[in-house]
Amino acid sequence: MNETIIERYTKEVKSESLGCTIIDPYIILNTNDAILELGSGNGNFAARLSDTYDSSIRITGVDLTPAMVLKANMVNKRDNISYMCSDIVHIPLADSGFNVIVSNCVINHIADKEAVYREIYRLLKNDGYFLVGDIVSVGWLPDEVRNDPSAIADCYGGAIPEDIYLESIKKAGFNTIEIISRRQYEKNGFPIESLLIKGVKK
Repeated sequence: MNETIIERYTKEVKSESLGCTIIDPYIILNTNDAILELGSGNGNFAARLSDTYDSSIRITGVDLTPAMVLKANMVNKRDNISYMCSDIVHIPLADSGFNVIVSNCVINHIADKEAVYREIYRLLKNDGYFLVGDIVSVGWLPDEVRNDPSAIADCYGGAIPEDIYLESIKKAGFNTIEIISRRQYEKNGFPIESLLIKGVKK
């Protein structure tokens, strides 16, 4: 599965944005905050965030695709941004290191979404929050779609119903969850919703 995702996103290395929603207006940062981006791509979001705030904030980007990390490192001229290649279920970073964790249309690629949110919970400081843009299905997708690596890499095959998705977040330890925005659309004939979700670690 990872090979299919890497192949797809290696082809997208020059794309400006691969997200499914807009996160920027909802991010609130303080001086010296540490931010982690899951699925940092070619670094456009981190660069934009760094330019919006002063250089006291520290941004770490994680991406599965080596070509994306290489591109991000090539264009990054900022001392407060760093990138690393890793999956998002087992990230080699210390516990409770981040004030904010963001991700945009990435977690749907992972079958065990609860495992991703457990990792987010582990990495967040107390009272830290996540902002995640991701997709959910309107009802269950057919098995042939859910088991198709190409459909999963194309940002719809990994979608699960909203109630199941939100339950996976709660099981990971988050009790304070808010859906900030939603948008419904069709992907290859299947109804999909993109959500922007906020959760706070208490």
